[in-house]
Amino acid sequence: MSRSTLTTEDVLALLNERLSSYEHRPQQIELAHAIERTFKTQQTGLFEAGTGIGKSFAALIPAILSGKKVVVSTNTIALQEQYINKDIPALKEILPFHFDAALMKGRGNYLGLRRFEDHLLEQQIDEEFVDWVHDTETGDMSELDFVPPYDVWTEVNSDSDDCFRNRCPKFGECFYFEARRRAEKADLLVVNHALLLADAASHGNILPQYDMLIIDEAHHLPDVATDVFSNGISNRGVRITASKALKKVQAPLGLIRDLELESTEFFHRLGYAFPALKTRIREPIDGAHEFALTLKQLKKWLEDETFEGVLDVGQERERARLKAKAIISTLGGYINCLELMAKPDPNWVLWIEKGDNSFSKVEVVAAPLDVSGYIHDYVLDKTGLSSSVWMSATLATGGEDPFAYFKRSCGMQGHVIQSKISSPFDFEKQALLYLPRNLPEPNTKEFLMKACDEIERILELSDGRAFVLFTSRSNLIQSFEYLAPQLPFPAKRQGEMPRKKLVEWFRETPKAVLFGTSTFWEGVSVEGDQLSCVIIDR
Repeated sequence: MSRSTLTTEDVLALLNERLSSYEHRPQQIELAHAIERTFKTQQTGLFEAGTGIGKSFAALIPAILSGKKVVVSTNTIALQEQYINKDIPALKEILPFHFDAALMKGRGNYLGLRRFEDHLLEQQIDEEFVDWVHDTETGDMSELDFVPPYDVWTEVNSDSDDCFRNRCPKFGECFYFEARRRAEKADLLVVNHALLLADAASHGNILPQYDMLIIDEAHHLPDVATDVFSNGISNRGVRITASKALKKVQAPLGLIRDLELESTEFFHRLGYAFPALKTRIREPIDGAHEFALTLKQLKKWLEDETFEGVLDVGQERERARLKAKAIISTLGGYINCLELMAKPDPNWVLWIEKGDNSFSKVEVVAAPLDVSGYIHDYVLDKTGLSSSVWMSATLATGGEDPFAYFKRSCGMQGHVIQSKISSPFDFEKQALLYLPRNLPEPNTKEFLMKACDEIERILELSDGRAFVLFTSRSNLIQSFEYLAPQLPFPAKRQGEMPRKKLVEWFRETPKAVLFGTSTFWEGVSVEGDQLSCVIIDR
């Protein structure tokens, strides 16, 4: 059988025949047919598919059979890796024809070989990391068994602000451009929402042209779009940017000193004016316009500077121009935020956040109130896109049209193929929900320790085999440090190793307990009894 003669039912039958872990589900067939109809009629499809349906196979099979180039976008890395390491390989094994699939991550996830060698000349790097650099075939940091220090990785990863492209001596070996070449050849390309939106906003300068789009975990897309199209400015960010301008491109010392002094005074006034750690800004902020003018002076100097005075040894002149371009882009975001602070716009919401009352970190964020126009223009109305499928376990609300709210939030217009498909699980018989009644209020000082005692008791009842998930990293670390030494089960926490390695450890370790944050709330699949309990702190 060829691609053109195979049907969705044929492929599902092959899965049932050859994949021992596969289970026949009528709901999966219903979803697959709805997605197939969406693709064939070149429309937009919106599907709420309950837990356990098998959304990934239901979407992948019609996509592969279409013969078109399809992008699959997820919110979580865990679900990306499920697609690329589990579901797609299973289909490759059973299908009688060949297709290519690739995973494309954000540029910062890949090692930059030239940047690594430059850094190695200046500083010593852990030998285990150096060994990985010599052995890796993809340069993807998720391969590592440990998490490299942030300040080291940001000096050696691939960076568009320090890239010579085909003038780079390592261009032929570049991991990032090799990932792009794989993406160009792939029939199926798996990405995350942030990369999808960044590509859309750049008018297709990151991803190759594609025909159809599958958005899994679609309920997250409006929030990711809000983050992508937001602007922010912080005292720490301004300080780092000013330092780069002085050290990397030799900006005038007087201009930098004036900028740093004005920044210190501006953020101190801001910190005193808003004593709470997080506050909505509703009125114009004094000094924001003047501070923006100072930043514009530096931006103009950078735009006008030719760097002809830099000796062009080792491409230093080109490096200076690239650094200047990056700083100009950063300053543009700062200026936009300050202008909104000086003259608030009803279409934007602004707030201030402080790390603590010492003013060591003061940040202002400006976010668009409505991202539906961005999503419509940059995603739904993308040039060359013939059809898109949006799916999640949580999309619908109440009312005559349960998808009306989501469609408004994403700018969906006209006819949409939509349906709700319930989960095959009988939750009343197959699951138990437990809410402790004896815990203090979550915002009290006593809560965390009392919660830890309850977590320990539950883990004893479940015999380990659990995810313990937290809404804050601080609570995660405190709880892990308190509980892990006294648990009779092997335990690890998020941050000890990359997520992929951590999930692999959990799957392979009897009675394991994994402490994590939002990364593990969804998109992680652990079959059988190995994961029998999920504990959420609040």
